[in-house]
Amino acid sequence: GIFARCLSYCGAYLTDGRVPEQIALNIAGTSRKLDAVVDVGLLQRLPSGDVYVRDYADYNMLRDEVEHRREQRKEAGRRGGLAKAAANGRHE
Repeated sequence: GIFARCLSYCGAYLTDGRVPEQIALNIAGTSRKLDAVVDVGLLQRLPSGDVYVRDYADYNMLRDEVEHRREQRKEAGRRGGLAKAAANGRHE
């Protein structure tokens, strides 16, 4: 559960796999539980004390890619809306 919640945090806040130490401790409940997840290799401790979801970029989109895709969808929606308005005889 700790790993899954850290993974969810990264996806929600687009952190590219990094979870701030205090957030990771809050998720885990205790440093002992967090250390157990680090010990099995699902998370990695960084020199800053933060944790990193191991291999995050291999299985998840990074912030730049997510933002790029969001921008593409936004632009496609805008173009679609303009096309629909033009088809209905409306102007911008």
